[in-house]
This record gives sequence, C-alpha cells and structure tokens, in this order.
Amino acid sequence: MNLDSNFCFDRYSLYGPYGYGEDEEWTIEGWKKPSRVSWENVRWGQLQQECLARNKNRYDPSRQGHDLNIWRSNGKTSDDGQEHGNSLIFESRTAVIIRAWDSYNYMPNDLYNIRSMLVELSLRSGGKYEVFLLVHVKDADIPIFSDRATYDEVKKQHVPLELQDIAELFNLNLLKLWYPKVGEYR
Repeated sequence: MNLDSNFCFDRYSLYGPYGYGEDEEWTIEGWKKPSRVSWENVRWGQLQQECLARNKNRYDPSRQGHDLNIWRSNGKTSDDGQEHGNSLIFESRTAVIIRAWDSYNYMPNDLYNIRSMLVELSLRSGGKYEVFLLVHVKDADIPIFSDRATYDEVKKQHVPLELQDIAELFNLNLLKLWYPKVGEYR
C-alpha cells in the first residue's frame, strides 16, 4: 500500500481531525489537539455538492445530482474524464451507503467514522464518491412520503443535525414500491 513504515496511525492522529479527543483535558505526547469544530453547523451534503460542482467537468452531467433514482440507474461511465477521439469519457462516481434506523443512538465513535468517510472518500476525491445515510423508519404507518413536514420532523428527531442533509428516510412501503418482485423486505 506504499505506507511509510516509520509511521503508524493511532486513534488521535486518525480521528482527531474528526472530533476525537477534543473534549480531553490532558495532552498526548506528539499530538497537537485540533481546533474545536462546531459540528452541528457542518452541512456535509452541501460540502459534497460544492465539491462535485468544482469538479463537474470530470463527471457525466446527466448523472449529477442528489436523487434516490440515481442509485438504480445504469448510466454511462468510464475511467478518466479525458477526451478520446470525438467523444468525452467521464470518470465514474460511486454512492457510499451508510444504513441506520430511526431509533439508532449515534455514539461519538460513529460520528468520527462517518466524518472521516465524508472527508476522505468524498471531499478528498473531488466528488468521486458521495456518502449517503439511509435511515429506515421502522413504523411504516408514519406518513413520511405523503407529508413533507412529517418527513422533515422524523429526520430532525432521529438524525444528528450535521448528518441531516445526507440522510434519506425510507420504510418497508418504499421498498415494496421499488422492488415489488422481491417479496421479502425485512
């Protein structure tokens, strides 16, 4: 993997930039505590979209966007975003799906890991990856798809503020609609 054999990651160097240790009072030898971040003010979805916009020439414009239908489509992609002959070849993009449920209790370690995925996969790749949080609303009787206010309220109640704009809610009714021939949805 071409890693420097004289250096290894510990929990502070790996997750420190994502909030690990920011509440600790003691000092760790060889580690400089990062500045405190107001994570509740970070909008990861917006950051991913801004990164994609800055790199839009690398990707097929017909495939850009934040739409659940993009996950089920089979659009054209290629490897390098270069012009070959008379046709433009675009780099591929990949959706990274994190799945949770509406009653999930997000622990600090969960947030460190999700933040690191957002930065290291999406932002550092220039939008090659986009991270989504799919949240399973287990009570299929909650009208999340017929009432936008209910959808927004469920998201607000069950998803950390910093992750709300990468979160998409779903329930068994949606799975049955999308995949009617599957038969088993649990």
